[in-house]
Amino acid sequence: MECEFCLPDQCSDGTFTDVTVLGNGKPIASQIEQQHSNLALDWRKRIVFKTRLKPGSVSRFDCTLKVLNRKPAITRRPRNGFYIFKNDILDVRVNAATGLVDRYAVAGVNYLTQGAFCPLVLRDNEDPWEVSATAFGPVAGRFRLMDKTKGSRFSGLKNTIESVRVIEDGDVRTVIEAVLAYKESFICQRYALPKQGSEVMVETRVLWNQKNSMLKLELPLAINAKRYLGHTAFGVQTLPMNGTEAVAQKWVCAADDANGLGLTCINDGIYGSDWCGNSIRPSLLRAPAYSAHPVGNAPTCPPDRFSPRIDQGEHIFRFWINAGNIDQRLRAVSAEAQVKNERPYALSFFPKGDGSQPKPVVVLDNQAIELSCLKRAQNDDGWVFRLFNTTDCKQSLRLRLPIAGVRSTCRFGRYEIKTFRLNSDGVLSEVNLLEEEAPDACIYHNTMAGKS
Repeated sequence: MECEFCLPDQCSDGTFTDVTVLGNGKPIASQIEQQHSNLALDWRKRIVFKTRLKPGSVSRFDCTLKVLNRKPAITRRPRNGFYIFKNDILDVRVNAATGLVDRYAVAGVNYLTQGAFCPLVLRDNEDPWEVSATAFGPVAGRFRLMDKTKGSRFSGLKNTIESVRVIEDGDVRTVIEAVLAYKESFICQRYALPKQGSEVMVETRVLWNQKNSMLKLELPLAINAKRYLGHTAFGVQTLPMNGTEAVAQKWVCAADDANGLGLTCINDGIYGSDWCGNSIRPSLLRAPAYSAHPVGNAPTCPPDRFSPRIDQGEHIFRFWINAGNIDQRLRAVSAEAQVKNERPYALSFFPKGDGSQPKPVVVLDNQAIELSCLKRAQNDDGWVFRLFNTTDCKQSLRLRLPIAGVRSTCRFGRYEIKTFRLNSDGVLSEVNLLEEEAPDACIYHNTMAGKS
């Protein structure tokens, strides 16, 4: 979780106010990171903390303040040419000479080989529909780490610093930043490495100025994956592994079934990728012209003037990489992706604490079952919610509706969707996708499930 707030008063005497986050009155892992503003004052604070939120509820966290003589310095430095990061389960190496990841290992198993997360530039054309091909390429070039002078100038600095550097380091995570360039385009890439767990966040901020080019990230795999899977609407699709451009929604997965291993990659807004060699290559940007449909041998764009291009300028992409047992990854990744794409709101607010907290509407106890919809019923009589089994295995679920006092055990087939309606009398019934109740529908009252 991340949240910003202002101290009661601003301070410019060189002191630094440290913040401890309390959950239920006890300190939890937290750290202060650079706020989104650039005021040279000890005033605005950005807090990053790790917690588990209660379902369907507002969770309160309190902050205590302590004034230090100065801001703590970041001491993490490269060793033998690498930024080496380890926690109880994770081992990551960021190459200080390239700005790329040369090792991503979970529980002793390496999943990515040298040069991971390299931004690739592929040859492309003016056609925004790309009517003549089903794949992009070949590779025209790669983004490279800028030298200190160019990297510092790109970063807007008056002084000169290394182009790979640690910018945050605390009890929650270490953040490493690298600045790269390719011809007229630039990238600031950040790796957020967790002090607990194995999920690494990669943020790629692109300033894209190329023409007739496509931008991809390259994730070269160290495992022997034979299946490439992608999230789709209420299901999982097997994707091609022959270089054809593929479409998926919130995540993709490389599955090494023979060894029981899998690597998942969650995104926050892209949908294209391909599998080339033994690499996952998410598609980020193109640079075609607007409505530039090829017609015979005629020039696609006017040869005597400037033609605006799509995708130019600044873009930010975020990816979350995780790996481990393939069955556990596939069971968890849809819920993880939903959290990333439907992030909880964090508000700086000071409630009195009076009154009683409302009960949550729906509580699920199975991570593989996704709450995909919660809305008013079409007939305005109560609420409708839809549950989906995100796996290809049968699943069971203990469903609780605290607001209505209803509890039930539900069973799902592989990739099954179930829709329920809670009416204004507190009675829960199973309905179809059109919110129609079948004659033999299950009716759940404010006890354990019963069929009437």
